[in-house]
Amino acid sequence: MELYQLRTFVAVAEEGHLTRAAKRIHASQSTVSAHIKALEDEWGVTLFTRTPRGMLLSDQGSLLLVRAREALAATEMLLNTANSLREDLTGTARVGLNACPDLLRGAQLMAALKKQHPLLQVQYNNSMSHQVLADISAGTLDAGFVFGDYPGDFEGILVVESRVRIVAPTAWKERLAQTPWEELASLPWVWTPPECPFTKIAEAMFPEREKRPTKAAVVDNETVMLALVAAGNGMALMREDEALQAEARGEVVLRPECPGRLPLSFVHHARRSQDRLIAALTSAVRTVWSLPQQTKTRIPTECRLRGDRPPEA
Repeated sequence: MELYQLRTFVAVAEEGHLTRAAKRIHASQSTVSAHIKALEDEWGVTLFTRTPRGMLLSDQGSLLLVRAREALAATEMLLNTANSLREDLTGTARVGLNACPDLLRGAQLMAALKKQHPLLQVQYNNSMSHQVLADISAGTLDAGFVFGDYPGDFEGILVVESRVRIVAPTAWKERLAQTPWEELASLPWVWTPPECPFTKIAEAMFPEREKRPTKAAVVDNETVMLALVAAGNGMALMREDEALQAEARGEVVLRPECPGRLPLSFVHHARRSQDRLIAALTSAVRTVWSLPQQTKTRIPTECRLRGDRPPEA
């Protein structure tokens, strides 16, 4: 039995549905099902009755839910107490990166941590924002950087907000300049997965169903996206800093509009808000990014989607 399995059990019990529980803990539905099955096999009981409407707790499941909540609360209390007794932080700080380390100032962050806590090691894991959230929920990461909004059971600080730009192949320079905003959907696009915050901004550009863009490809890697755009496969959305660098290298051309803004936040799970390791990580991020201490900021999603594109006709 693992703690992440107990957290999954509690989430399914409270949500009453595999899909909603999976969304809540930022995991796939198959992963949630596997966790529940593993617990049922180990404990030798049926935790849920599966119905067309969702997951209904069994009598045994109801009794075990109480103990599972107690076990999770006791574990968090034990960790917090242990952390408070240490004179200095030791062990490993596991931090999720959703972009290149240079953008996230990974080297400076490590130096700031080492200065305050020389015995603390730092482990960086590279992935996408939604996976960083999932790994934090599962307990395999302590904290991490994410683009866009994040759930209410997370806490974080806004690090920086980037403008988003539309990039296209250099061979499309004249074509791009001559295409009105409302006709951009007719051009091929290099798209991003549904869970990517770039997708929300892109979809807001084309709210009408009949103007949905043609997706030449769907990718979850910025390097691959840039390569596909540079090779002439379609347009894409990129952070302005990356877009300007690619333009300077002669790889892409840019539209003048900014269809949205993308916030970068450093987040952790709310259940660890009193954890000394989280406090150390957050303080180091504030130092590296010259942010005020003890400040938490959450920007409404509608503000992030709002750019300076031409007004609707």
